Amino acid sequence: MEQLDRSATAVAERAAELKRLRARLTQPEGESARVIRLVRNETLSPDDSQVVSELGNIRAQKASTQADIVVLERRRRP
Repeated sequence: MEQLDRSATAVAERAAELKRLRARLTQPEGESARVIRLVRNETLSPDDSQVVSELGNIRAQKASTQADIVVLERRRRP
């Protein structure tokens, strides 16, 4: 019985973590949109090294979060 409780707890914890990660995935999308908006409004130059670096960091953050989601989804399958 204790093993079943731990298993159910682990499943619930993974589900909660997936929900948290999916919510976190929206953050880099918003950040990216803000940077792009600044470039479109000509507040920042698309060639600015800071813009290029920031967009690269945002892509990396998004890719990392997506990879974490894939791992957790695979662990949820029987």
